Amino acid sequence: MRKVHLKAGGKPNVSSTEGIVQFRERSDYTIFQFIEPRTQNVLGYIGGYALDFSFNLEQIKSTERMEQLLEGMKGLFRKMIAEQILRQVDKK
Repeated sequence: MRKVHLKAGGKPNVSSTEGIVQFRERSDYTIFQFIEPRTQNVLGYIGGYALDFSFNLEQIKSTERMEQLLEGMKGLFRKMIAEQILRQVDKK
């Protein structure tokens, strides 16, 4: 599998001098699932190749700062879920 970087227009940047990265289809794919504890139903997941989660630990030196980060992440996911719901409603 070939990783292609996209330009602002959503078209592959084939003239780029960046290297090409290849992945194994199954063993290199990572999935993080959000599972409802009572029913064990998957409510959502994050999946992809070469996932990288980085946190600026120099800025997160207290529980309060960690909670601020988590609130921001919650807001980001809320927006992403709402956008996906609206796209699904528009298709109907």
